[in-house]
Amino acid sequence: AGAALLVLLSSLNLAQRGLSSIRPARHGPSEDVPWLTPQVSQASHQREALVHASRQREALVHEIERRLAPALNNETKEAVRFLVQHMPAEDLQLDPGFFAENVRLALDARRKYADRWLAPWPVFLNDALPYASLTEPRDNWRPKLLPHMAKLVEHCLDDECAALVLNRASWRIVDPPIKFVAAPPNEINSYGPFQTMERHNSSCTGLSIFLVDALRSVAIPARVAGTPHWRKGKAVCPDGDASPECGNHNWVEAFILGEWHFIDQHGLLDALDKGWFFPADTNLQTHNDHSMNHSIYSTTWAPPHELLRVARPYYAHFAPAPHFPLAWDWDTRSIQGWETVKWYHSKASAYAGLSHPDKSYF
Repeated sequence: AGAALLVLLSSLNLAQRGLSSIRPARHGPSEDVPWLTPQVSQASHQREALVHASRQREALVHEIERRLAPALNNETKEAVRFLVQHMPAEDLQLDPGFFAENVRLALDARRKYADRWLAPWPVFLNDALPYASLTEPRDNWRPKLLPHMAKLVEHCLDDECAALVLNRASWRIVDPPIKFVAAPPNEINSYGPFQTMERHNSSCTGLSIFLVDALRSVAIPARVAGTPHWRKGKAVCPDGDASPECGNHNWVEAFILGEWHFIDQHGLLDALDKGWFFPADTNLQTHNDHSMNHSIYSTTWAPPHELLRVARPYYAHFAPAPHFPLAWDWDTRSIQGWETVKWYHSKASAYAGLSHPDKSYF
């Protein structure tokens, strides 16, 4: 039985997700061996929960493949398995048809633009295929966004053109166009793309998610980036992290022209790697072994260590983070993340032609 369990877990490659996402059941003290019995019981419940989750994922893979059967090939199978393998456990209850349509449209877009931009397969799987970025509502946005965004980028010959066009024009998918409206510090006012479209506005977080989805809809890998708190010092933020000037901020990163760039979503600068926060504010951010408050992070669908193992050339400039922190929901630690602060320091150094104090990164 033990060998069979190991085979099952290995088949889904779930070991990297660890046991941290499973809350062990609470047990009362044992009169016989109080220090042993609860631990044995907890381990048993954890193994049972892992086996159950493994079977759920495998069943979902088979059902999605069944719905895609007329056009099922090895590429589609790999995309389905990757998506399900790394999706949050709470998403396993969603309609399999939702996932099937997401995979189909994502692969259709990849084929459609293959002669103009074609991301490496591992980067496409991790950063273009996923249907969500954070904990936003699971909107079925591809059928809505793909036709609109495809028209906007039809004249573009490369993904840089497409990304800049979408950052300028994707907001006009509704009338009046989507605009920025600040949320209170460490809060969100609109989260999912359909909420943002219905409200015609959002804060930086909702705008980031919307632009990520717009880019992904035309097969451009993209992810949400951000910082929980700016580190501007007492002169600017007398109340520290509680000062509005040192609140959280989110923006977008995209894989364009064969490498990662950041985009100031809905920004006024029609260029990659430019924004009001760069380089002055990003240079103030720093890694801290004891706090995630003042660094910079970006999202990832698969665990960072796995990507560094199988796709290192595309992610070598980033460090695995414990998770992607949500400033409005610190208790949520289920979003996989990179720590990218040193990457921003290096970009700033190259931009300014200066050496940054943190020059041991490469």
